[in-house]
Amino acid sequence: MISPVAAGSGHVAFGPFRLSAAERLLTRDGAPVELGGRTLDLLIALVAQPNVVIGKRELLASVWPDVTVEETSLRFHMAVLRKALGDGRAGARYIATLAGRGYCFVAPVGRSEARPATGPRSAAPASNLPSRLTRVVGREADILAVSDALLASRLVSIVGPGGVGKTTVAVGVGQALCGRFDDGVLFVDLALVARTGAAEEGDAVEGTVAAIVASAFGLPAQPQDPATTLVACLAEKRLLVVLDTCEHLVADVARLAARLVAAAPDVHVLATSREALRVAGEHVYRLDPLGCPPVAPDVSFAAVRSCPAVELFLDRAAAGGMRIDLSDADAAHVVRICHKLDGVPLALEMAAGRVAAYGLAETADLIDRHFALVIEGQRTASPRQRTLQATLDWSYTLLTACERTVLRRLAVFVGDFSLDGALAVAATEHADHAGLFGVIDSLVAKSMVATRLNGAAVRYRLLDTTRAYVQANALDEAEACALAARHAGYYRRALGSDAVWHPAASVDERACYLAIVSNVKAALAWCFGDGGDRRLGAELAGVAASGFLVLSMFGDAHRWATAALAALDEDMRGGRTEMLLRHALGVSLTFAGGRGDAACDALDRSYAIACADGTPGERVWLLGPLLMQHMRMGEFDAGLRDAEACTAIAQAMDDPDAEIFAHALLGVAAHYAGDLKRAQAAFAALQGRSSRYAWPVSYLGLDSGVPAAFLARTLWLRGDAEEALRQAEAAILDAERTVHPLSRSVTLMWAATVMIWHGDIAASERVVDRLEAAAATHGLVTHQAVARGLRGEIDLMRGDTDAAIARLAAAIEALRGRGYALQTTPMSIALVRALTAAGRLPDAIALADETICSVTRAGDRLYLAAALRAKAGALAAGPSAYREEAKRCLVEALEHAVPQGAAAWALHAATDLLTLAATPADADGARSRLQEVVDSYPAGARSPDLIAARRRLIQVTAPANARFSA
Repeated sequence: MISPVAAGSGHVAFGPFRLSAAERLLTRDGAPVELGGRTLDLLIALVAQPNVVIGKRELLASVWPDVTVEETSLRFHMAVLRKALGDGRAGARYIATLAGRGYCFVAPVGRSEARPATGPRSAAPASNLPSRLTRVVGREADILAVSDALLASRLVSIVGPGGVGKTTVAVGVGQALCGRFDDGVLFVDLALVARTGAAEEGDAVEGTVAAIVASAFGLPAQPQDPATTLVACLAEKRLLVVLDTCEHLVADVARLAARLVAAAPDVHVLATSREALRVAGEHVYRLDPLGCPPVAPDVSFAAVRSCPAVELFLDRAAAGGMRIDLSDADAAHVVRICHKLDGVPLALEMAAGRVAAYGLAETADLIDRHFALVIEGQRTASPRQRTLQATLDWSYTLLTACERTVLRRLAVFVGDFSLDGALAVAATEHADHAGLFGVIDSLVAKSMVATRLNGAAVRYRLLDTTRAYVQANALDEAEACALAARHAGYYRRALGSDAVWHPAASVDERACYLAIVSNVKAALAWCFGDGGDRRLGAELAGVAASGFLVLSMFGDAHRWATAALAALDEDMRGGRTEMLLRHALGVSLTFAGGRGDAACDALDRSYAIACADGTPGERVWLLGPLLMQHMRMGEFDAGLRDAEACTAIAQAMDDPDAEIFAHALLGVAAHYAGDLKRAQAAFAALQGRSSRYAWPVSYLGLDSGVPAAFLARTLWLRGDAEEALRQAEAAILDAERTVHPLSRSVTLMWAATVMIWHGDIAASERVVDRLEAAAATHGLVTHQAVARGLRGEIDLMRGDTDAAIARLAAAIEALRGRGYALQTTPMSIALVRALTAAGRLPDAIALADETICSVTRAGDRLYLAAALRAKAGALAAGPSAYREEAKRCLVEALEHAVPQGAAAWALHAATDLLTLAATPADADGARSRLQEVVDSYPAGARSPDLIAARRRLIQVTAPANARFSA
């Protein structure tokens, strides 16, 4: 750590300011600066420990030792101090805030002994550091970290790709530590030194670097042995030597740095390079690009403006004349630019300089078309940094011929790739794996290939600008074709196992999956393009199809499955590849709003192939999407047959994982069929268990949260409202955690129905709000329509019948238009009740009859009792002649609900029947029915409906002209 500067023992100088703690005086260019007492104490405390992060509690104790104050006082005086110093104006930087840690005084500090104000000023340590012309953004923490490392290790190399800001950080470190070195800071720009020979280690002329450093220090030329002379001269110095841009002279720099550190105990060396020096005692600080905010469809300017890459871009764009009052739409363009340029500061600054001329949207488009390589930066910049092209030219010329060849081959990858992939694609008969290990390691060391940890594995990547540059150095047509074929072939082999597509449990895993599918799409584009290998493309599309589905990329799944099926050779028809492609086509049509009959045809064909030539496991998971499509189309009996077939196959396999998957399908199908006891048993068997069949479950929207939501519905219908609500809340929490958009939306959709049934308006609204947001974010149009219908049911609970009718009718029309029958029956029932409440009885009765016929035909018998009760409500609201028919409907509803175990439906029907009783005999019979239903509820059960029913049983029989609530 940096030792504190004893501010009270003399004068401290920083920038144009001079501080005397003893005199409690701050001057700027000799003129006093007025500061309050606490503000001055705060400055003294910060300056006493430059480049040291001081916590808020420590500052509060130092500045207010005799009183307890809130942090707001500290923030107030900090703001006053910054304003007095001009912090942040004209590139001046004095105080850095480190979130969660405290504050740090980052300006270079010089110290002298106290002397009369009339005496001559003490000269600051000598320094030839370049002046800052712009504000440093996003690198404060790096400057502090390198400063600490340099004082501890004496030899530090800042390593990173071109344009990442190595020189900026090095200059910042020099300015921060200038006061720590009596003999100052010596900055040497080695980019000005010509390089001779090929780009091999040790090719630089011996002694070149030593001669340049000696010259910068003011020593006379020593043609014989400049290094020895330099080391001898610096042996007694307390000096910081900054060697900037070392990569083209790395061997010579490494030898000199090692000698200086060994022979001059008070000389510290800071080097910037695109590769490490690799000498004993070296501390390597890898400087990464600036952090970028995540790309999201609903990005807001307020949420991203403090992100380092965005902050730098906006700062430089404002300096170039761009207005600052940006909208959220503008923010999306900024985020896109930052990501496309990988957060590389030089690239961001160059792009920002063009915003005033082109605008944000056009600048983003230019970068997408790789014009970023030729956008010019500052005229005063060094030639190698006036364009990204020049920066990359500089790096590329430092590579050996073999490294250039391998780099060109690696540029075929889109985004991240694995070492196995690199070896498979870059290896040829002339370049074996053993040699490639060394070449790839060298490219990483030279910052041409970036790495990141993904769990225990390392992923590799070319920055987008590097990839665009390398691809411009085109391969000949034959080599490019062979490279594309190796790239596609690698992913066909790598994705041969379905285990690759297990649901991603973390952000890193999902990022890895996205990189894989990005490469797959690039490979498929070549396979099905001119000169591609269509057979290879069909095979690759087959093994990659499930990846598109797991990531909810249904449009891509449909596109490539269609292309691959059209390219199938005759010998591939009826085989596993066609089975996988038909499955992907059917699922994509199911969820992307395609024709239901086309989806069923594709899924039927896929299952038929599996039955003829597939494994039992393949037949199990192929029945999943077939069941879901049948049920979406309103063919619930067919869906139940699919579930039962799946269960039989799974049981014959004696495979617990297959049985778990079959339980999920059977639970859903039995629930709709009205077999609630069977559904509850199936869902209960899933709790606390996971399966290797989880990946098809996830893209069907049937992972853990969905069965929990269905179990909640089943429990509520069977009379256990309290446990149903607990399960619904658990399902909602699971939905918030899942990374699968479809599963999240499906879970929220079904959990919302439990809240609505329970009559909890506030809870219902909260869940529907989340459903609407999830569906809108991920473009799930069907679920947006469902959310609209659920909102209509909430309107009905409030008594706003007009809004309820409008929303429910619109939702039903939209769902029918998309061939989605899973929610049309309950929404039609709700619409019958709304029409009844509005007095539109003929419309209500007609819709009730239509709904009852639909349920009987389609097989979603779960809703038959509710539909009959809704019709009874409409009839009872009409002329007295309809009363008997209303009672018949309620009796029929009971006859369906009781065998199903739907205690909640039975309770509603029996309560209404008692309300409608016209004679004592009718009342006795109705009371008896209601008592039987109440007695069937689980012991200790409590719900608003059950409490009301018990209260009703002890009341007198309702008068003959009573009506009941719809």
